[in-house]
Amino acid sequence: VSNMDEKTLSQYKEFANLLSILKSKQKYLFIKLKGILHEYQNFIKIEDDKRYKLLTVSNNGEVSLRSVLYGKDVATKRQNEIVDDGSEYLIYSRLGLHTGAIGYIPFGLVDSIVSTDFPIFKSLENIRYLAYILQSKIFVDKIIEKNLTGAAQQRFHQNDFLDIEIPLPNSEEQASIVTQIEKHKAIIEGIDKILLNWSITESDFFIDGI
Repeated sequence: VSNMDEKTLSQYKEFANLLSILKSKQKYLFIKLKGILHEYQNFIKIEDDKRYKLLTVSNNGEVSLRSVLYGKDVATKRQNEIVDDGSEYLIYSRLGLHTGAIGYIPFGLVDSIVSTDFPIFKSLENIRYLAYILQSKIFVDKIIEKNLTGAAQQRFHQNDFLDIEIPLPNSEEQASIVTQIEKHKAIIEGIDKILLNWSITESDFFIDGI
């Protein structure tokens, strides 16, 4: 591959990618998010007498229903509506990305709305893989480095977000990584539920009358 001329490499993207990996000694090619993400925009004007589901993203990457409100109670009247077209969506908080506030929108939460402080993206890549990799400490640290402006409430703009580079394995490896992560998450969440529901009292350690 290293002996190929630039013209040949420009014609065959796969060879150029392989050469990049070999030169850097990385296991996977690093790709900027702008090359694999497409921002989703479906802005609507909020109607006062219609009910809307509003989403939020927590610092652990969980996307959840924040509230259900009539339009008259929604402060910002221009919102991005997420429609169910069979796609998975990546979403992050412009105010909380540096704390890990990025995740994927579960299918049950489509047909919801978010403000412009929650950019949404679609991709041909595995959305869950992208969400998990961007929640990892190494990439949260990169986001913090990009966001060191001294402002307490600095919003992380889409242009800066899309400039982040991540490792991109093939689709089969992405799916395998997601499976392993979700398997471990299920175990941890199961243990947390057991500990939460396990009420320990003094009688668990002492026999009555002794």
